[in-house]
Amino acid sequence: YRYAWNANPTHEFNGSEPVWDSGDLILTAEAGTYYLHVMAFNGEDVANGTLDLGPYIFAETPPTNPTSAVETHGVVSGMWQSAVSAPSFTWTGATATAGIDGYYVYLGTDEIGESTEYVTSAAYTSPELTTGTYYLRLRTKDTAGNVADEWATLFSFRYDSSAPETPTVEDDGQYSGSRTKLH
Repeated sequence: YRYAWNANPTHEFNGSEPVWDSGDLILTAEAGTYYLHVMAFNGEDVANGTLDLGPYIFAETPPTNPTSAVETHGVVSGMWQSAVSAPSFTWTGATATAGIDGYYVYLGTDEIGESTEYVTSAAYTSPELTTGTYYLRLRTKDTAGNVADEWATLFSFRYDSSAPETPTVEDDGQYSGSRTKLH
């Protein structure tokens, strides 16, 4: 076999490429995207086909997590509300030298919870939730398979499905005539 290891998705063989005839093919790479091109030869040393393999992505630096998230119905992080029981989130700020493949998503009641649920866009819609406080936590994965060093908590979703109690008023004496005192 003749082979070429480079950053191009295709390769035009010219006969000057190295030969690989047995054993493991050891290739070196710095951070980036690479392709392996192979040209096979028959027993009479006549070329009989080529193969372009890849891309192979190498990234030395793990990705970073998003820096902010919003709930798309307008719910404010950390504020109790009763209007939205199935929140939808979008987020921004993640970076990856190899490109972002997706995000591990956790939405649950554990402040340090983790999950294997995975989305490939910067958005997540939850099923209906019950009353409680839920934490949106994310961990970015790049196209080279690296994940961010830690999980990031980006949103605290608080939902209360119970109806408010009707206030009661009790008469506790005669009116005093004061503008600041009821009796």
